[in-house]
Amino acid sequence: MGFDGSALVVTRGHGGPDDKTPTKLGSLSVGSMLSATALAGTTGTDVELIQGQQWQERTGDRITNLHGSWTGHVFKNETWTIDGDFTFMVNGKTVDNRIGVHHQTNTNPRFDHFIHTRTETHNQPQVIHQPTTDTQTIWQKLEIGWEKHSFNGLYVTANAIKLELDLLEATEKVVVIERKEFQLKNEPTKFTIGGVKADVWAFITKTVPLTLKTAALFTKFVAADIASGIRAALSAPWGS
Repeated sequence: MGFDGSALVVTRGHGGPDDKTPTKLGSLSVGSMLSATALAGTTGTDVELIQGQQWQERTGDRITNLHGSWTGHVFKNETWTIDGDFTFMVNGKTVDNRIGVHHQTNTNPRFDHFIHTRTETHNQPQVIHQPTTDTQTIWQKLEIGWEKHSFNGLYVTANAIKLELDLLEATEKVVVIERKEFQLKNEPTKFTIGGVKADVWAFITKTVPLTLKTAALFTKFVAADIASGIRAALSAPWGS
């Protein structure tokens, strides 16, 4: 029961005939021990060495208050099964190092709430499989990437205000259906392969008809001038 850890206690009581017979408790009345207050505290070191297996079963609650540090080392496996709720609270720092593979399965909804900044560093590729809907509500998003590939069966986007800067763009579009209600465009330094093609084609479609009209008008002027010259030459000998 309660004892002073600095006092030596023999392993066999002198009141019993052998090791199988418990020692008589003497003046200690077990029936009077109705609560934990009947046990005295331990003021020294408490050491327990068990060479074999240990098995305990409690039908009631267990409350442990440890005012110092707790260090545990499990040399093999550790298994926990909790049939009820699990509450874990750390007031200080948390360091979680996992050398092996980490598997986590949530069969019910999971909620993560980060009050402060969250930083993740991935030294290997990250793969996310989302067979259902992925919804993100972000106030401001900044992406810095060197290369990006995407394939979309259906891509729908709506932007209230869109500012875009392309240093070099190569676009290939098979079918384009586009409707613009209002467009304000100022791209003095934008160079795109598709834009050059469109600009060249627009220049050709505008320039060729104008050139043809100019050539036809010039032909009329030349023809009229030639006719006037011929008429003037023919009438010259008979002129006054």
